Amino acid sequence: MSTTFDTYAAVKNLERAGFQETQAEAVVRTVGEAIDDQVATKADLATLRAEIKADMQANNAALKADMQANSAALKADVQGDLFKAALAIVGLTSGLTVALTVALLNWLIPGVAPPSP
Repeated sequence: MSTTFDTYAAVKNLERAGFQETQAEAVVRTVGEAIDDQVATKADLATLRAEIKADMQANNAALKADMQANSAALKADVQGDLFKAALAIVGLTSGLTVALTVALLNWLIPGVAPPSP
């Protein structure tokens, strides 16, 4: 990381405050090194922003793919359950139809239809 730090002005300010030139230069050098190691520049922040944005886009794409896969699996499960329910209804309807037909025949013509189980 690198940032602009006016070392000349800082040295002159310290000299006006009573520091000797070598002391002022040492202080400014120390502060400059600390700034370089600890302060993020606009360029650093822009790079970090771009990295975070790219990560978020990748995560969004992965989440979208997962959601689509889960949606397809859920749709298949629901369709299978609906098919099973439809078969059960058809079976129940067929059974009721046979039972009602036997009962109706027994009522209309006693002894013609076999007794229901």
